[in-house]
Amino acid sequence: VHAVAAWYERLGYRREALAQQQLFLRQLLYQRWGLSPSASVLQAAEAARGRMPEAQAAQLMRLLAEPPVESGGVSTTAFVQRTREMGEMIAYLEKE
Repeated sequence: VHAVAAWYERLGYRREALAQQQLFLRQLLYQRWGLSPSASVLQAAEAARGRMPEAQAAQLMRLLAEPPVESGGVSTTAFVQRTREMGEMIAYLEKE
């Protein structure tokens, strides 16, 4: 995921990279919990309740929501932070 994100960032496609990471996270939730990839953020939060600590459930909701966008697109700082958080969440779910 990080390699693909770096490739997208170099090409200037930060928003697309974040969308790909989000899609991967949704597919992982489907594999682990049976949560439909088209499930809403609230449905994901409900599924996370009881399966992970409250702080991580809140982080999952934030990651499944649309990323914040500035007038020129996604800032480098926001992109790096969100990619890091996404990687941590994916690693957590893969260990589960």
